[in-house]
Amino acid sequence: KNNPEHFREKERKRYQANPEKKCQSTKRWHQNNPEKRRAQHRKEKTRKRNLPHTFTATQRDFMLEYWHHACAYCGNHEGLLWTLVDDHFIPFASPECPGTVATNMLPACHSIARGGGGCNSRKHSTDPHVWLRRQFGNKQAATIEKVIMKYFALVTRPED
Repeated sequence: KNNPEHFREKERKRYQANPEKKCQSTKRWHQNNPEKRRAQHRKEKTRKRNLPHTFTATQRDFMLEYWHHACAYCGNHEGLLWTLVDDHFIPFASPECPGTVATNMLPACHSIARGGGGCNSRKHSTDPHVWLRRQFGNKQAATIEKVIMKYFALVTRPED
């Protein structure tokens, strides 16, 4: 901790001495910690674009509890067919993306089956307002957006 460069050099030497062992160790860590790996990946992407990455594990837990461990868009629950992923409401690819912050993150369903659907896959980098109308129709999209905006207003408020 006191000398990060010394630590990095030590890790470099350890890797050079036995790269297969290090690769296996890293692969095992990724398999055992998928959520931490996804968080690392999001952080790397936001850093490259100079966007804020302030979405914490506590905020993620609150998000999942608020949405009852279901997709914020269609209501699919996590289970045999679906997994939930953290979705940027305003897509990361959009120039208007505020980053990985609590007021832009929602749980979205993602099919466990290869090549399957799910709101996260179908929405991809489409404008959320356009996608919701295309996916659910005007009336239902307006209702979904209202609920989402209510959630974002809640997580915007300072803690009491």
